[in-house]
Amino acid sequence: NIALTAARLKRAGKLVTALGDEQVRWDETVTAFQKEIDNVAGDVFIASACVAYYGPFTSQYRGLLVAEWITKCQELEIPVSSDFSLVSTLADPFEIRQWNLEGLPRDNVSTENAVLVTKGRRWPP
Repeated sequence: NIALTAARLKRAGKLVTALGDEQVRWDETVTAFQKEIDNVAGDVFIASACVAYYGPFTSQYRGLLVAEWITKCQELEIPVSSDFSLVSTLADPFEIRQWNLEGLPRDNVSTENAVLVTKGRRWPP
């Protein structure tokens, strides 16, 4: 009976240690989510602008547009992510994976174009 209790105590100690490590990960996750929530207005604003204006432009010019929009948002004190990404704002990772399995190239421009086609109203889905 003493050996069984000692074994349980040892396993409980390992569990507490593992949960302590998880606390750090959870704290980091909560901080990241809070940052996303704080920046949602600016990120959605820029995502809307991307859907409206990205269409015919190259990747390089799209990057310049986003950089300028981010700068303008910051000047106007609109909270926005400095590392904004249309794909991470509007696309679902599972959906992207499905597109890739169906033959969509894995480059960022192709993924952005797929987001534009599925989220915009200018082109039929």
